[in-house]
Amino acid sequence: MKKRYVFHKGKDSWVGRGIVVWTFVLGIARLDFKSLKYNYSHVEEWSPDMYGNFRDDWSSMIHDTYTPYGECYSSTTRGKAEGVRYAPASEVLHNPERWDYIEFDVPDNLVRTAKPLLRNKVGRKYDFSGIYGFALPWNPQNPFKEYCSELCCWTAWLYQIVKGKLIKRISPRRLAKLLVQAGGVIKPLLPT
Repeated sequence: MKKRYVFHKGKDSWVGRGIVVWTFVLGIARLDFKSLKYNYSHVEEWSPDMYGNFRDDWSSMIHDTYTPYGECYSSTTRGKAEGVRYAPASEVLHNPERWDYIEFDVPDNLVRTAKPLLRNKVGRKYDFSGIYGFALPWNPQNPFKEYCSELCCWTAWLYQIVKGKLIKRISPRRLAKLLVQAGGVIKPLLPT
């Protein structure tokens, strides 16, 4: 089954721009120069609809609209969300020009094994202390709360896209770098 990780470019709000600037500064402080080119403020795991489609290309070409299918999984405080949730892709990705994606083929058995684990985290609160931990020398993350890139890195680890030890303190910028290193290619969500 195909899975996509969609990354928000973070240019449309002061919060998004702040995350991009802050993780840039942290990348320099950590001497992680390879991550600096990925200017992302949020990430979602995107699953296709039951037919394996992410969108209807024919409708888009005829009506000049972009309607994504499937559902997104992440942790966020945007809209009515207060943490980990599934949401229709059409609600999350309604401004496709603000998103890039990386696609992977994940074996069906790994998707089936991961599904109950992902559903079990739905409803967990957003991990604000984990976000503040990027600025602290210790890690104040709450093991029962999640933030977006932490949760999406975990799903990539479950799908065996990211190998080795699970990374707990990770920004969208660093996750994009890891997924590219795992063989992914960044593409704009809105075709040019």
